[in-house]
Amino acid sequence: ILARVRREDRGAWRELARDLARHARVLRVLDLRPADLHEDASLHVALGWTARRLAFFLLGVPLAALGAAAFYLPYRLTGVLEARAKPAHDVRATYKLLVGAVTHVAWTVLLAAAAGILLRWEAAVAALLLLPPLGLLTVAVRNRWDQATDDVRRFFLLRRRGSDLLPELRERQRGLAARLQALRQEVADTEHPSLAPGPRPGR
Repeated sequence: ILARVRREDRGAWRELARDLARHARVLRVLDLRPADLHEDASLHVALGWTARRLAFFLLGVPLAALGAAAFYLPYRLTGVLEARAKPAHDVRATYKLLVGAVTHVAWTVLLAAAAGILLRWEAAVAALLLLPPLGLLTVAVRNRWDQATDDVRRFFLLRRRGSDLLPELRERQRGLAARLQALRQEVADTEHPSLAPGPRPGR
């Protein structure tokens, strides 16, 4: 369908594409997602959201702080190696992931060896078993924290400007969705005319 739209390049289709791009720019400036326009910004919803995340952060943040301290050096080393290598933009994330995995595994083995030398072999085994989950938990808590701060910012934006902003954006988004659906049906009908609805027999 998209190939057909691009190939024929009709005026109505170009207008719809411009309207979609304009709506996307507005959401981007406000740092909102399309689904955010349908979120409930009432206080009781915010209280429930806070309660659900409070327990997670009360337990997770202290462990994440410990993990951040334990893996601070390999984390910084990964950034330094990436900056020196200057990988291409399209492989930057993959490069960082691979280098980070190697440096964190090597650091875990080094810490386990140090624990075995300074303490006992049981400490080395414990380090090998506990450090990887601690590192994963640290990443999970950090990602959840970033998501939570974004959600809080969106909540206050919707609370502050929801009465004058949301109705217009919602209506525009519903209109765009209807126009997209109509376009899809139009293209499907022209590509497969035998499937298009027609007059019933006897009428």
